[in-house]
Amino acid sequence: MNRPYYWAISAVVALAAVVFAIAVSLEPSAQKMLMQEHGPIESLSALGYLIAVVVMLKAGGQDYLKKYWYFAVVFVSFAAREMDFDKSFTNVGVLKSKFFFSPEVSIMGKLVAAVILGFILFALISIVRHHGKAFIAKVFTFRWDPVVWSIGFAGSFLVISKSLDGLGRKLRGWGIADISAEVDKTASLIEESMELAVPYLFIIAILAYLRRQRG
Repeated sequence: MNRPYYWAISAVVALAAVVFAIAVSLEPSAQKMLMQEHGPIESLSALGYLIAVVVMLKAGGQDYLKKYWYFAVVFVSFAAREMDFDKSFTNVGVLKSKFFFSPEVSIMGKLVAAVILGFILFALISIVRHHGKAFIAKVFTFRWDPVVWSIGFAGSFLVISKSLDGLGRKLRGWGIADISAEVDKTASLIEESMELAVPYLFIIAILAYLRRQRG
């Protein structure tokens, strides 16, 4: 029965809304503490991705994890990104294009980063190749089971949150006048709240998929 999964999806989405509402109502100092890098929200987001990998192993077994290794790779990379590992070892973030042209980064460092990023990209391509067509077919034929709903929400939240990340800076890059500090802060709070929900939506998708396979 799918009802528990729909309730779980609703609960996670509602949690994101509640976190945002609480964050908006806090004093600036408490707000900063809650949403800061390596703070509670960011740490819970990173933890969620690692839990997703554990759920794959525990609920699906080693064979399931081996078969869908590319999901585990992406989840671990997302967790690392949440904890800013891409900026932890160099002065230039690994995900920035200038990393590979910076004289501050050694040739070996650039090579290692290129191999890691290439492997993550290969995992993402594997996901699209193995599951993209079937997922899109389900979406456009309106066969929206809990897996589709949870991945749909997770994907939408990822896209929106990444669009809101550094909104003021991005708008300036498009030649749009600066937005107010209050709007930029609100966009940041929405971003962090949505990012918190994403890994837990993926966990629901994993459990719902496994139940469907066993059924």
